[in-house]
Amino acid sequence: MARPRSHKRSKNPKRPYDRDRLLEEMKLVGMFGLKNKRELWTIQKICDDIKRRARDLLISNDEKQQIVDGRCLLNKIVKIGIFEDVDFRDRSDIVKNLEKVLNLTPVNFLERRLQHRVFEAGLSKSVHQARVMINQRHISIKGRITDKPGYIVSAENEGFIEIAPFSSLGGNKLSKRKKKNRGHTGHQEDNHSEGTVKNINEDSYLEEDNEVVKMVEGII
Repeated sequence: MARPRSHKRSKNPKRPYDRDRLLEEMKLVGMFGLKNKRELWTIQKICDDIKRRARDLLISNDEKQQIVDGRCLLNKIVKIGIFEDVDFRDRSDIVKNLEKVLNLTPVNFLERRLQHRVFEAGLSKSVHQARVMINQRHISIKGRITDKPGYIVSAENEGFIEIAPFSSLGGNKLSKRKKKNRGHTGHQEDNHSEGTVKNINEDSYLEEDNEVVKMVEGII
């Protein structure tokens, strides 16, 4: 049996019928192609939690805690590509960037979602098409198919977003007729070969799989 979550991933607004907030939410839902408002509220909670941690560190009197925990928090923000060029050795620079954290909005995190990164990379004509492509498993990161539109893309992996190698959108997927013809051709070649196909070392495939796993370990 699956373990239940110990905390909520989203937080409902305190004033459900606030006109200004409703208009702003509908604007963001359409701009980033979200499925519903709960996806927006999930990002909103992530943003609020990070800002609360930064605020607690700024008012803390413990200088050591401010530096250590501040580095940890800023490192996560840098890793997902929101901040750049943070000097973790300079306390004043850490404090300055913690103050910048207080100015973050959900838009900064929505822009790091895989759905928006696919659109920004020019792989889709709209954010809505990007969502369909991701759900239909046409998008891969470092050769690994990712079918979660809300996946937060790290700055390190942003350059590896591409159409999946065997996706029909990439032009590499074989039709049923081509697969059938290739099967007949391969069978004939196997009959005339010297048995090299049967003597393939299975360890080579395991080594390649391990390399792929190592490549994608940095995905958050």
